Amino acid sequence: MHAPRKLHPVRPEQLDPEAVKVIQRLKRHGHQAYLCGGGVRDLLHGKRPKDFDVATSAHPMEVRACFNNCRIIGRRFRLAHVYFRGGKIIEVATFRRTSEYQGEAAHGADIMIRDDNTFGTCEEDAFRRDFTINGLFYDVETGDIIDHVGGLKDLANGLLRTIGDAQIRIREDPVRILRAVKFAARLDLQFHHATWDAIIAHRQEIKKAAPPRVIEEIVRMLKGGSSKRSFELLVETGVIDIVLPGFGDDMQRLEANGSAGEFWRRLDMLDVMIAGGSEFSSAVLLGAMFLPLLQEALAAANEQDTPMDPGLVIEKVLRPYSLESALTRRDKNRIREIVIAQRRLDNGGKGRSSLGKFVHRDFFPEALDLFELRCRTEGRPAENYLRWRSMVRPREQAEHHHAPRPRRHSGRPAWRRAEA
Repeated sequence: MHAPRKLHPVRPEQLDPEAVKVIQRLKRHGHQAYLCGGGVRDLLHGKRPKDFDVATSAHPMEVRACFNNCRIIGRRFRLAHVYFRGGKIIEVATFRRTSEYQGEAAHGADIMIRDDNTFGTCEEDAFRRDFTINGLFYDVETGDIIDHVGGLKDLANGLLRTIGDAQIRIREDPVRILRAVKFAARLDLQFHHATWDAIIAHRQEIKKAAPPRVIEEIVRMLKGGSSKRSFELLVETGVIDIVLPGFGDDMQRLEANGSAGEFWRRLDMLDVMIAGGSEFSSAVLLGAMFLPLLQEALAAANEQDTPMDPGLVIEKVLRPYSLESALTRRDKNRIREIVIAQRRLDNGGKGRSSLGKFVHRDFFPEALDLFELRCRTEGRPAENYLRWRSMVRPREQAEHHHAPRPRRHSGRPAWRRAEA
């Protein structure tokens, strides 16, 4: 199915000019090339895409031959990255072939995709994608939307549906469960009944997925502007206790004693702030998520005859998640630092170390982000965090002023070498 330009809302001025350049050059070299996936989906849904990806008939090494600065990445799924000025990257993927399990009754075998470098046609590539709303292509020359999988209809009807047999597609890559939750929350979609049934039936399969991919999807949910609805869906599907073992039980305990409401209000405020343009590091996002459990543990430790060191308390709470969900050491350490800093921020700066030393710690901006999120959630006056925020600017300006000048290289500038 082709939807001509007059039948859809996407307009040329909305497109990323570098992505268009990549497509035009690939076509000049005799290859098919289209905008694909999430960028097309978001444009049709009235959202500004974060990325504009390209799908092409050119194999990775053929893509590399078309551009001066192009790097091939990946092993399970080989991609080409084309670099532009300012560090911008346009991701180019070769059309892949439909999964060999599509339509087969392979219900007893392990059918997880561990290699995805069998190349195919545009139509085959559409049918091997996860959800119909992600199987759309945009032709920059004609303005047509190319739809082989019914994604336009599902997007118009607010429906999230897997492409092909939902049971097989979820088992091929269980992380699709988390992606389904993310898309349903972000785009306000309803699950197709077969997709919902497959998620419920195979949610335990997530344990087979690489833990870094799982925690990456959790962070994307938190930073996507729909974290509250995402976590509601994680609870409704029972997925929460698989991706974050024990977290759901802990939240039920907090719900019983009336402490869980702050968690949901904080996620709601996080979505409001992100919608307003705020950006947060993964440590701040994960710190906001774990905060009710950390606050409970810290309060209990303070009531003991011999209070425990706050850092040890936080380490004890986070250790299971580090083991089960690949929470990185860097994020775990930073969460500990910014949570401990909240007490100093709450009491106006009183503490053993000097105020100047405190605001110059490398974790201070992230601690302040979490503090602002807490203040807004709890309805505290803006002055509580604006005074602290004013202390950040002089430090940032000084660092910028004293930053070493970049080294000059002979020949063409790096950004010009990267220009496609």
